[in-house]
Amino acid sequence: MNINLQDIASNIYQASDGIWYSNNTSPISYPEDGNHTLNILQQNSFWFQHRNHFLNEVMLKFAPQTPFFDIGGGTGFVSKMVQDKIGEAVLVEPQADGYLQAQKYGIQHMIASTTIDAQFKENVLDSAGMFDVVEHIEDDYGFMRSIHSFLKPNARVYITVPAIPFLWSDEDIEAGHYRRYTRETLEKLLKETGFEIDYCSYFFSFLYLPLFLFRSLPSKLGIKRAVSDLNKLKKEHTNRQGMSNHILQWFMQRELNSIQRGKTINYGTSLVIVGRKR
Repeated sequence: MNINLQDIASNIYQASDGIWYSNNTSPISYPEDGNHTLNILQQNSFWFQHRNHFLNEVMLKFAPQTPFFDIGGGTGFVSKMVQDKIGEAVLVEPQADGYLQAQKYGIQHMIASTTIDAQFKENVLDSAGMFDVVEHIEDDYGFMRSIHSFLKPNARVYITVPAIPFLWSDEDIEAGHYRRYTRETLEKLLKETGFEIDYCSYFFSFLYLPLFLFRSLPSKLGIKRAVSDLNKLKKEHTNRQGMSNHILQWFMQRELNSIQRGKTINYGTSLVIVGRKR
């Protein structure tokens, strides 16, 4: 498929590196070194790998039309999965340490901008995803209305967000989050911005207790932790060995089996939702 991205956005130009840029650069609520950290963590992270596996199953059940626009897609970790398994993907990412790494992954189509700075047009996107992005937007309702305007009629949007406000911690603040969602508040957000809900479920159910004990509870008690300690993050994300790995794999497969059967999960530290433009 030959994608002409100037049919999608009016304020972009293609540079000699093949990436499309806009002339505007608005601030975003995300750590400056966030994508650098993601790049270090993602390849050996059970968390990012499971999220991709779960999203792949969701997209097999609720197939997106392509090209698929991965908005705020960071280093292209999800874009690569979509490009390899679903169809053509376009990464939309304003931070250089994100889209330059995505280029190394082999992502073929990239817009180095936000949707607003690039001036996306109305009714042009076949499908779009925002994976752990919406919580970084202060005006999430305004943002989702803009996403709705970019999508073609009946096009689908795929979203993941951190779940359960009770689990709020210093890590959320450090990451630039404005909120955590419940299933009810996330469904309300989409319904009130013009979407019908095709599917909504929690996942990472097995992380609920660890996240509360090791992140939320210390934050509630005022215990200061080295939130951005890269070595600590690598240890938390690295795939386990031995019996702990077998247990972790069992829990992850259990969640994948749920979506394969079209079921939902009643609790977890993340939410996924599929909406369709009315």
